[in-house]
Amino acid sequence: MNNCLLILIISNFLNNNEKNLEIGKNLFIKNCNQCHIDQKNLILPEKKLTSLSLKINGLEKYESIYYEIVNGKNGMPGFGNRLSKKEINLIINYILNTFIDK
Repeated sequence: MNNCLLILIISNFLNNNEKNLEIGKNLFIKNCNQCHIDQKNLILPEKKLTSLSLKINGLEKYESIYYEIVNGKNGMPGFGNRLSKKEINLIINYILNTFIDK
């Protein structure tokens, strides 16, 4: 594979990832911001969307976040019947890349 093709592939991947993050952010704002504005939790204030709080509550991995979004928990309703799997994946991608410290 020549270098130009490799650069094009990497550039396309990065652009798609940025686009997906923006879509995930917009979906988060539309569906989650009512309770989670500014990384807060208006129902259970101790369960913020900060990296530390997410890790303490076992929500720093894709699977656990997916389960919580689909099924809900405590005061959070499930969104499994409101959002498509693709929309949920975009929101999770946004959460993992925005709120979780690497």
